[in-house]
Amino acid sequence: MSSFDNIVAFLSSHEYETSSALLYSPLLLVDSSSIPPSPPKHWLWGNKEIMGKPYRHVLLGTKYKHELGDIISTTTLTNTTIYLNTIELATEFLEKHTSVTSDRPRDVMSQDILGWATSAAFRNHDETHKKMRRVLASALHPTAARSYGPQHSVTIGWSTTSPCVSETHTKLAPGGRVPENWRERVQIRKSYADTMFNVVQEQVVQGRVEQPSYVSGLLESKGGANANDDDIYLIKYTGASIFSDCSRRQIILSDGMSISRGCKAGTSRDRFSSWERENPGLPDRSDLPYTEALVQEVMRMCPPAPLGLSHLVTEEFEFHGYRIPKGASVNGNIWAMLRDPNHFVSPHTFDPARFMGPNPEPDPRKYIFGFGRRVCPGLHVANNSSWVMCAGLLSVFNFQPGPQLAAKVASLGGRESEKLYELTEPYGPGDPLPFDCELKPRDAAAISLLENSD
Repeated sequence: MSSFDNIVAFLSSHEYETSSALLYSPLLLVDSSSIPPSPPKHWLWGNKEIMGKPYRHVLLGTKYKHELGDIISTTTLTNTTIYLNTIELATEFLEKHTSVTSDRPRDVMSQDILGWATSAAFRNHDETHKKMRRVLASALHPTAARSYGPQHSVTIGWSTTSPCVSETHTKLAPGGRVPENWRERVQIRKSYADTMFNVVQEQVVQGRVEQPSYVSGLLESKGGANANDDDIYLIKYTGASIFSDCSRRQIILSDGMSISRGCKAGTSRDRFSSWERENPGLPDRSDLPYTEALVQEVMRMCPPAPLGLSHLVTEEFEFHGYRIPKGASVNGNIWAMLRDPNHFVSPHTFDPARFMGPNPEPDPRKYIFGFGRRVCPGLHVANNSSWVMCAGLLSVFNFQPGPQLAAKVASLGGRESEKLYELTEPYGPGDPLPFDCELKPRDAAAISLLENSD
């Protein structure tokens, strides 16, 4: 019998003594009567079972939303988590109480052992994080984001097919190479930042930058070879965060578009005939309204992080009559927000037209990048990059779902089914599951463009 089995057996056979002892635990001394309602709990483990269920964001945004309302809590032996199911509640909670909701929950495994504390997205809200935010804001504001348009290889000045980038991404990609030893994971994470940064730094020092970028621009502004260790740390790890986040968004966009009948946009609303020599760029954005709407709808249907990233409550306060305890985690249920029938007509139907016309529905890009002081500082670059990728694909290819994908959609109830979320990963980020899709060049001009591209 394992050690865990022994513990469970002991607790089961000494339920009275265990219950008495737990009365003095900090968890049970907390008054739970005034916190938001929660699903049924186990007498000892609390809501631990729910935390491990697939598509937890769907469960919280459908079944428990109907039973408990738009503010829900779950409790385990170690933590209380608050879930917010509407745009209004998430905005009020996370943007009007930023002084006490801007931190991240402590996660020793991801932050300390695996090294993700170097990422601006996951780092606790300390002085280094504030400096990271300032560095990112200085180089990623809307005007700067537009200046990256010509290449959109903004972080290091290379594309993902560059040998250095390709090798690093291959090691990090799911299924590409999963190291069995956690120490190797840490080393890969470190090399992800170091390898690419060091090459750009050498180019800056030698005065031979091949392609201006976020990293090269900031290094030059800090004196190149004279940049101090603090500046190098901030530039290196904010750059690594941008590159990984933007790449993921692009993958989600292209995959989500294929899942969601993106072929419609490639055949009708927008005319791409004027781009016979090159793909459309950001200056052409206003001329392609359906493509703009398509990007919005893909992000609504396939938000990159369905439950967002957790915030930490650092001081107790009252919210809509509920007590929000210090130390609680808070998640905005972005999946539920973007399927709220109060804001989106036929919310389970893929329909880019909802964002067109005189009365468009809310832009999902206002919510998928986070809230309050933890909103993604690279949102303008990510938004532009997603649009460029989408427009580029649609200008060259027509999309047709493959037979397996078509059969899967039919088995779920068709294109307007409420169960299409089952086409995405059941845990963590809402990445699409593997699927088959046929891509065909639109015309002779598209074939010529592909044959003559680098």
